[in-house]
Amino acid sequence: MSITSKSIDDSFSHLCRLLETNRKVYFGRYGDGEIYTMLGADCLEHTGSSELAADLREAFFIDDPLYLRAVGVNYPVEKGMVHGLFAPYTDNFQLEKDLLGTLHVFDDTVFENQILFHYLAVFRPEMMNDFLNRYIRGKKIMFIGGTPREVVEKIFGPVAFYIPVPTKNAYYSMKDWFADAMVHAHEAEVIIPSAGVTSKIILGRLWKMGVEAHCLDIGSLIDAVHGKSSRKWIKLMGHRINRIVLPVYRDRSLAFRLYALRKEIFFVLRRLYRGRFYKVPYHYTKSKNVFCV
Repeated sequence: MSITSKSIDDSFSHLCRLLETNRKVYFGRYGDGEIYTMLGADCLEHTGSSELAADLREAFFIDDPLYLRAVGVNYPVEKGMVHGLFAPYTDNFQLEKDLLGTLHVFDDTVFENQILFHYLAVFRPEMMNDFLNRYIRGKKIMFIGGTPREVVEKIFGPVAFYIPVPTKNAYYSMKDWFADAMVHAHEAEVIIPSAGVTSKIILGRLWKMGVEAHCLDIGSLIDAVHGKSSRKWIKLMGHRINRIVLPVYRDRSLAFRLYALRKEIFFVLRRLYRGRFYKVPYHYTKSKNVFCV
């Protein structure tokens, strides 16, 4: 029994093909936090509850080829990935067990790649900028989240509809702000939810309400732009996000360049000291489709 997630390139190509040919495409990201929250546990931005778990599961199990689910389990270990920087979770096989056993995901299900946008932003900024320019910037954007509007616009450009939500436990106040989102949801071309696990519930509700838009769960890239070290990858390589903000907002100061150089040197030394496969739960050879623990 096993489930898998696609490589970066395969997931990127599939998403872009759908965005080119369909007005309604949804992309939701499920990491370890979302999986454990579906089981009733707390996560980074939310206190767990049976109500939250049930709504998150309902969103997760929407079955449609245009409703993409990106899951952080059993994906290829690709160039540059190390512990803390996009390598698989150390509890990867427990997550797989929970998906298959407790949540009853079908064996052999293939998901999209959960760290797609983050990996591209850090290691392939040209591709990420092309994606932003082609599918987000210049569109009629709705942003739903707690990041200040001026920070959001540094990476996505002008936002037509800005829906502020609490940065903690946004789910428990949805009745106060989701109606505001629905006022203009059918006018938006691109909807970007940024509310932790609640982002997935937003996607699920918009989908069931028939909102035709490109709804993209981008994730913690916005925290990196905001200067919030909310994830380990941001602490290690968050400075590289400077390359995917709009050119007018990029930090070109000498102080930033020295800071970035120091972070790069630290990262190289860290990788040399710990080794490439430190705490990596498996190695996956894509060409042979083989997992090696």
